[in-house]
Amino acid sequence: TTLNAGRLGELKVQGSEILLGDPFIYTADNIDDFNF
Repeated sequence: TTLNAGRLGELKVQGSEILLGDPFIYTADNIDDFNF
């Protein structure tokens, strides 16, 4: 099921969770792109 969430666009509802997008995978190649 999907719903229109305004500026967030269409969001996928899966059970009792709303998915905001695909999970992001941090790797040694991209970890330096983020400021923790």
